Amino acid sequence: MIKKVGMVSPEKTSLSPVQRSGRYVLVLFIVSVAVRVVFLVHYKMIDTDSAYYGNIARLFAAGHWQKALDPYWPPLYPFFASLLYRLGIGLEASGILVSLLASAGTVVLCFFLGKRLGGERAGLIAAGLAAFHPRLISISQSFLTEPLFLFFSGAALALYCRIFDGQGHETKGSQPLLFAALGVLLSLSFLTRPEAVFYLLLILVISGLKFLLRPALKKSLSPKKMAAHSLLLLLLLAGFILPSLPYILRLAEIQGRLTLGEKAEANFYLAYRDDYKKLGISVEPSGYDSITGPAEPRRPGNYHLLQFLQKNPGTILKKSLRNLPNALFDKIPSLMYWPLTLLCLFGLAYRKEIRRSVYDLIFGLWILVPVVIYSPLFLYRRFFTPALIPMIVWCALGLEELRRRLPRKIFQAGAVLGAVLLLFLTNFSISSQSWPTLYKKAGLWLKSHADRPVILSSRKPETSFYADAEFRPLNAQKIEDLFDFLKNGNITHLVIDDYIIPSSHPQLADLLDARRAPPWLIPIFFETQDGHTLILYKFQGS
Repeated sequence: MIKKVGMVSPEKTSLSPVQRSGRYVLVLFIVSVAVRVVFLVHYKMIDTDSAYYGNIARLFAAGHWQKALDPYWPPLYPFFASLLYRLGIGLEASGILVSLLASAGTVVLCFFLGKRLGGERAGLIAAGLAAFHPRLISISQSFLTEPLFLFFSGAALALYCRIFDGQGHETKGSQPLLFAALGVLLSLSFLTRPEAVFYLLLILVISGLKFLLRPALKKSLSPKKMAAHSLLLLLLLAGFILPSLPYILRLAEIQGRLTLGEKAEANFYLAYRDDYKKLGISVEPSGYDSITGPAEPRRPGNYHLLQFLQKNPGTILKKSLRNLPNALFDKIPSLMYWPLTLLCLFGLAYRKEIRRSVYDLIFGLWILVPVVIYSPLFLYRRFFTPALIPMIVWCALGLEELRRRLPRKIFQAGAVLGAVLLLFLTNFSISSQSWPTLYKKAGLWLKSHADRPVILSSRKPETSFYADAEFRPLNAQKIEDLFDFLKNGNITHLVIDDYIIPSSHPQLADLLDARRAPPWLIPIFFETQDGHTLILYKFQGS
């Protein structure tokens, strides 16, 4: 047969399913980045923890690695921000860019997980949900660890689901590399947020149980296979330990003992502070605020956890039981947004075309990890961020079930309408947030008008962040003690605001009226917002 001129065989023109899905995922990733950039029009300012991460990023950029590796503040997120900062991007923009790219990266992770559980179309639906999910868009505007932790922990989940049963493109020869890579992803997660250790433990337990149950499934358990399986777990541990080792050794040097970080101990103390006082257990708080003073030595804390547990073992269990319903039926659904939570439950419970599998159990355990960790402490919605990826995938499975039952045009119209509604919900959620921007205004004014160097004392560090100033927590409680505190700390400026000072430092509340300030405090900046007041003083102690 003679081919006609200009005719090309279909095999050479049509894309394979893999190529087509790859292009769709790339398009969704680009769209997700664009959407997140557009919503930056609503961006206001950083929050309190962001100021500390910003100081750590400055330390990394300046080469002060020993100071930047702090037990309270995990290093990886500010380290990535510091890399962009050294390229000439502003510090605040650098942190937001890391968060934005990490949030957009979940599009790819949701595709792979959705594809594994429900097929290629389910994967593309999951990727689309990740691109337009209101919470993923809102956290992309944060100077916090949650977006990066979500990406690395989600990547670990995706890789573990890929290698769990040895199916797909894996071969026995590639398994050692995959387990080592899984350990590295978990290590990067740990360097972003320390609770990643619990995901490591979860994977070790699941892998161990799966191997031990092989005889019950009538599969042989020879010494050779046992040795091979043990080697894989050792490679997983090695992949986790090696990247984390410099940080762990630095923590041991500061704390005087091996530890995975101080944040959990400090949070435990804050959650049970009243019980500590009732039991008469004295605590030496850590000097984590010293991260803002490069020359100030780090003071390790001692929270006497074992002593507390010995004296009051039932308190933690009682608080956990009280918090569990709140975590499961309030924090996680509101994090996901209730309409999507209901769709998620539909995708989990109503499955006829897509079979259920052990991956659903893994997803459920993945969601329960932060619930178990934080129920004994206190519940901030952002602590449950790792639950987003599994729940988005379950949403996609529910939509895929509907797609197979509805006419194509109706489903496509519904998908477009759903994307518009998600963007509308995102716009309403982000634009309605109230931020105390008077801290930012005071900091930017101080940066433009003050002589260098500036050492600023206040209750919140946001003003010092925007002023590029060293921050000192306001520790003086009385006017009589304030002069010595400012003078001995070489502090040049003082922030007084009525958000916190009236409750935390009631004897300093008179400083909210500049006319009642002592002569050595000169008011230089005044700002109000929504009935709140901030006064910036210059200290003249000579």
